Amino acid sequence: MWKHPVAGRRLVKRLNVVGDAQGDLNAHGGEHRAVFVYQIESYRYWEAQLSRTRFTHGQFGENFTVEGLPDDQVCVGDRYRIGGALFEITQPRVTCYRI
Repeated sequence: MWKHPVAGRRLVKRLNVVGDAQGDLNAHGGEHRAVFVYQIESYRYWEAQLSRTRFTHGQFGENFTVEGLPDDQVCVGDRYRIGGALFEITQPRVTCYRI
């Protein structure tokens, strides 16, 4: 993944975050995969598992890195407001096999 954290607001459209298009539209993107969210707690897990400390947000391909939304508590159909946009969970998070 060649993503880096950005400051400020970004426009979220039906298929992606403007300026952050998906590289493989067969496996990623589309109306139900337009935005990928990853938890900071998962970063901490991988840092411990791999004995590494220099992960950066976006490294797992996510559009948003969040804290406090664990996989076992977030359900399809849940809605969350991030900035001025309302997001609805449409499917479980699936991490790319390339990671």
